[in-house]
Amino acid sequence: MRLLFSYGFMYPQRDQIHRVARKFNESFEITWKALTEKWPTEERKRNKIFKRGRMNNKAVHQKF
Repeated sequence: MRLLFSYGFMYPQRDQIHRVARKFNESFEITWKALTEKWPTEERKRNKIFKRGRMNNKAVHQKF
């Protein structure tokens, strides 16, 4: 995405393409930051569920 926006920055600053690229870039950076902050939390949740599932599978296999 950043590469795509950099192409828009090649236009003169007064050009509409440059202004739109700057706005999209700012929006993207805000959203990207929020996502990267959320990922560790989601990964911990996923790992917790995955571990729980593996523990249940071990218990089932031990019964048989």
